[in-house]
Order: sequence, then C-alpha cells, then structure tokens
Amino acid sequence: MLAVPAVSSLGTVLLAHDSLPVVGFGDSMTAPGSGYFDLFAAQFAGRAHFNEGIGRQRTAHIVARIGAKPFTIAIPGRLLGREPQACVPSIDLLTSDRPKLIKVALPGVGPCVLRGDPAAGYTITTDKTVRVADCLPARVVSGYTDTRERLEAAPGIETLHRGLIVIRAGRNDLSANDFSISSIISDIWAAVSLVRRSAEKVIVAGVTNGSFDLPVRMGGKSAHDDHAVMVLDRTTALNEALRRAFGDGFVDPLANHLSKGGGSQYEIGGRLFSVLGSEVLIDGVHENDRGKDQTASLIYAKYLSM
Repeated sequence: MLAVPAVSSLGTVLLAHDSLPVVGFGDSMTAPGSGYFDLFAAQFAGRAHFNEGIGRQRTAHIVARIGAKPFTIAIPGRLLGREPQACVPSIDLLTSDRPKLIKVALPGVGPCVLRGDPAAGYTITTDKTVRVADCLPARVVSGYTDTRERLEAAPGIETLHRGLIVIRAGRNDLSANDFSISSIISDIWAAVSLVRRSAEKVIVAGVTNGSFDLPVRMGGKSAHDDHAVMVLDRTTALNEALRRAFGDGFVDPLANHLSKGGGSQYEIGGRLFSVLGSEVLIDGVHENDRGKDQTASLIYAKYLSM
C-alpha cells in the first residue's frame, strides 16, 4: 500500500479564476507542438497560459522544475560570472533534445541562468563574479525557455504555482530499468502538496500506452513480447496508483481514448491488451489532433466538476 493520503479534491479556489493562469507541467505529451496543452489552454479565453512541458523528461525532472524535488549543482571551477561555467546538476532537470534555459537561485549568489544543452552539457552564469563552493543546493525560480532573450520574460515560479495546474508525467519512466511506482507517486505527491498551497485547482493526468509499445513483430518498437508486456502492465499499474493517490483530482486519458474507440486489442504472451492506435495517436506515442482534443476536453470537464 502506498503511503499517500487519499484526497477528494486537489485544489482550493483562492482568487477569481479569470485572474489566474493555466499551467501545464509535463513531458512531450504536454509540450508545445506535440502535447495537448495548447488546445486545453485555448478553452480559457482571457487567462494567461504557460506550457511547461519538455520532451523526453521523466517524472523526477518535471518535479524538480516545479520546485518540489531538491537538487544541487556541482561547479568544478568554483567561480561564477557572466562567462558560462561548466556545471553538473544532481538532477538532469533540462534533459531534452535541444538546449533549454531556466533561472535557479544559489545561496550567497542569487539568481543564475542554468543552460542545458544535449550536446555540450550544462553551464551556469550570473551577473556578478563570485567564488563559490564546488557544490551548492539550488532551487528553480522561473519557467524554462529556449533562448536567453526569452528567459527575461519567463514567469517566476510563484506564478507557475497559481491558477489551474495540470501535471502529466510518467510516460518516459515506463521503460526505465529503475522504474518505481512508489517513487513516481512520491514525487508527484510532493509537487501537488507544494503547489496546492496557492493553486486554484490541481489535476493529475495519467499515462497512455500506444502502438509504439507493441512488439516489433506487430509493428511496434519493443524488441520482444516480454518487454511489451512489461511496459503495458506498468502503464496499467501506474494509472491505478495515480487514481488511488489523487482521487477526484485524477483523470485517465488512456481509459477515455479507449472508451471512444481509440484503440484495439492485441494478444501478447497469451494475454489481451487494449492499446491506442492511429485513431488518436500520430506516431504510436503522441496524440494526434483528435487525441489532443479528447484529452483537453477530459481535463476541462474535470476542472469544471472540482
């Protein structure tokens, strides 16, 4: 049994909703272009919306960007300034297929710009020259951007903790060797506990499967049947754990898609699995326009009912 209290609602209205932002944290299932969030945010005319989805991210990376998972930054050169200094965060919070930037705060230093580049690694800069210890605790103080110029206009972390917040994480954990449902639930619970102090409402969305998870012999990417069964079973188990943990604040896009004819049944290893297909997916993983619309509508309906 997971040591997470049951809840009936994950948010409390603190201010007039039309003055609060709509915020989506997640991986590529949320990110601009590939995720549902742009359609979802369009349903909230007049409200600022911030898409904090980054492709390829695991739950720990997303929760660190929310500010709910402590991390440190190792700085071998021990000297910070305007010139980029190589560094190593203890959590790869900007892991992606292209460079990302975010503001972090270091004790005794103040705000710094952390840049993650998949080819060149991490660098950190600040407006003043200062000597530091070789490893410092850090905290996120802004949303992420793709360029330094845009970072100046990025919302502060306090803004991202207000309004309606949707967290959709876990898809990139499913195939990992260190996959742990208890760790995922613990991380998301920490994020929900942090943001619910100031949020209007918080919604946690479950993970989806897809034809990508099928064995190669069925047109998927799993090398063999056992791997496909493992990923599909993990998807089901994680969604059930999320449902138990977050109660009325949980939505299940996978079940919603399947109920609307978005998948098919496959026999793998002598068992039947319901798996999403091209009806709602564009590439075996990510939702197409129909899939995005169904997920956006599902989350919006949950928002109205909370």
